[in-house]
Amino acid sequence: MNALNLSLKEISDIVGGDLNGDASTLISHITPIEDATSTDLSFIMEDKFLYKAKNTKASALITYKSTGFKNEIIVKNTRLALQLLLEFITKDNIQSNVFTISETAIVSDKAILSERLKIEHFVSIGDNTTISDKTVIKNNVTIGNDVTIGKNCLIYPSVVIYDNVTIGDNVILHAGAKIGVDGFGYVQSESKWKKIPHIGTVIIENDVEIGANSCVDRGCLGKTIIKTGTKVDNLSHIAHNVTIGSNTAIAGLVGVAGSATIGNNVQIAGQVGIASVTIGNNCIIAGQAGVLKSLDDNKMVVGTPATPIKEEYKIRAYLKLLYKNSLKGRKKQ
Repeated sequence: MNALNLSLKEISDIVGGDLNGDASTLISHITPIEDATSTDLSFIMEDKFLYKAKNTKASALITYKSTGFKNEIIVKNTRLALQLLLEFITKDNIQSNVFTISETAIVSDKAILSERLKIEHFVSIGDNTTISDKTVIKNNVTIGNDVTIGKNCLIYPSVVIYDNVTIGDNVILHAGAKIGVDGFGYVQSESKWKKIPHIGTVIIENDVEIGANSCVDRGCLGKTIIKTGTKVDNLSHIAHNVTIGSNTAIAGLVGVAGSATIGNNVQIAGQVGIASVTIGNNCIIAGQAGVLKSLDDNKMVVGTPATPIKEEYKIRAYLKLLYKNSLKGRKKQ
């Protein structure tokens, strides 16, 4: 567990909150409110948890409104405060300017590496690959030829980056992610499937995060693009020639078919399937939906085939009413 060892005043400055109580109080850890001890800090994020403030042993709380607790920091957005504080205490040790390349790493003589990198055991880096400042590459990562990786990236164990992939700055690739895999492209001839080679590429822009064991396929001829600020959760599949806009969030177990286009600021919940369609900006797609037709901007859909949420709930209510009425009819008979 990461230790804080910060005063409430220092914590208040980090999260940008208003402090009520003893500013000199020292905090050792952030802990769930029910597990907190006398040197811990806890959070209250919703009204339904306010009652826990009466019984907690925590030394201080971060909350969205005053609870009357002895030490509290009041913020506008508790989740943002949590993010800021956790980010502060989990900075990778690359920030301490400790830059090393393991003796077990296999690095091509033709690779171009910054002098300020951390490359761990059994990493493989191919010809003409460029990696920039303060990037951390953890154990057993394989990076192919002609790859470009930007600054401040974090690449977790067992990631594979195929040839000719471009990755921007501040990108996080979680364990087992595969970037630049061949797309699922075949043509049937004489009752056999013949593979269509994929010679395109993948471009991942700045501040993107790809979850563990997710796959991003390369384009057949062109590009698969994931734009700035987009986040993809674990076990998701982005097929060949897909374009995903900026600041889109894709939850786990999502599958996006080849050549689909997804706009900016889209929210896609878990287990969604998306056909080769266009999804506009600011859309919200509920969990387990099947998107078979294109969506205009600002749509919120649910179900399979995906339907505007208000319309879908009216249909469900009507079907439920029909079912109840059918049961009444049977009883009369």
